[in-house]
Parts: sequence; C-alpha cells; structure tokens
Amino acid sequence: MLDVLDKEKMPDPIYREDEIEHMPEDIKREHWHSYLGSFKNFSKDDIKEMRVGYFASLTFLDQEIGKVLKALEDKGIAKNTLVIFTSDHGDMLGDHQLIVKGAFFYDPSVRVL
Repeated sequence: MLDVLDKEKMPDPIYREDEIEHMPEDIKREHWHSYLGSFKNFSKDDIKEMRVGYFASLTFLDQEIGKVLKALEDKGIAKNTLVIFTSDHGDMLGDHQLIVKGAFFYDPSVRVL
C-alpha cells in the first residue's frame, strides 16, 4: 500500500510549540503519559512513520470500498443500495502534541478522515 500512498500530500502534524502549556490538565496527562508513553519520546521521524502507516491504511480502505462500490455498479444495484461506513475514532498522530486518541474533542480524534 505504501507504493500507492503519495507521501508528499500527507499532512504534517498540526500544533503550536507552546500549545501544551495552555491545555487542561487531563489533556496534559495524555501528552506526558499516554499508553504509548510521552510525546517527547517520539522523534519527528517516528511520528512521520506513524502517520505513513495510518494514511496507508486509509488508502487501502479507500481502494477496498471502491471495489465494493464497483461491484454494486456492475450488478446494476448501486442506485438502489445504501452503503454506510462508520468508524469509532481517529488518532492524534502528533497533532496538538498528542500521540493517541483520548477524551478530548480535537478533529483528528473525533473526525475520522
């Protein structure tokens, strides 16, 4: 899947350097003590590698859903078929200086790409 992923179009993490100072304490805890460890334990390359894996998964998912939609078209039932796809959450992957999902409402966690 990595051969299909355009890494140049993959967005960098979004955050401000001083952002963590202004966060509520429960979010600061996730920054320092997530189940993967502290944000500071991960280099920019580590985070980029995580993001590549995540976006490669999305690329794979997009291709597979495309196959389902094509099969519906080929059978002539696409116009009479409702396809619903849901997911429970995204991951932070460096956005807002956080690594994993958590109990906060930042777009990367609640709005799955």
